[in-house]
Amino acid sequence: NDLNSKMGSLILYEKSHLQGILETKKKKKVKLTNQDRNANNEETILSKKFKKKRIIENAGSVVLVHGDLVHESEKNISNTNRDVLLATYIKENVKFRRRSRLGNYNSRFCT
Repeated sequence: NDLNSKMGSLILYEKSHLQGILETKKKKKVKLTNQDRNANNEETILSKKFKKKRIIENAGSVVLVHGDLVHESEKNISNTNRDVLLATYIKENVKFRRRSRLGNYNSRFCT
């Protein structure tokens, strides 16, 4: 599907990935349909200094996003489902942040 203002475009916060790990806060629970229940339970506490960039792309386009880049999707106000493919890549034997059961990040090796 196309990413456009009616389907809910992708919003990126420019250079937010340069800030390292940002604080988050829990959101009020909202009943979601056809979405992972954990997909919308926290939000990043973000300074207003970051400029929003709206991504509008045609179906079949690829958008690569740094893992620390703050992003969001606008609400889909069309009558069509917004289909996306999300793929996460972690290089073998590279340290990465893994969230523990308590919600804090621990450095681990990916093997």
